[in-house]
Amino acid sequence: MLLPEDAELPGRVPRSDPGHVVIMSNRRDRAVFDLWRVNLVAREATLIAENPGDVMAWLTDWDGAPRARLRHGGSRERYLEVADAGGWRRLQTFDLEEFDASMLGP
Repeated sequence: MLLPEDAELPGRVPRSDPGHVVIMSNRRDRAVFDLWRVNLVAREATLIAENPGDVMAWLTDWDGAPRARLRHGGSRERYLEVADAGGWRRLQTFDLEEFDASMLGP
């Protein structure tokens, strides 16, 4: 198999590096999905963003770098965070009544 069996697809093929694909995978911890860069030739995966336990989705730029993440904020909220100076900054808090994941794009 080219990609790990635990990969969640679709992934992103970085435009600057078509020999890799960026995927979400739970290979490090079965309970959460981290962000990984997989070398399609060598079949090696490198962890690029670790899930602290509550990340529901990752958003990357066209080169596969993590730029935003959607976090579970309890039973009633979701948090959209953006990469900022080596860390993460909360951009928006969503109440579940107003939240629609499709607004974040594919």
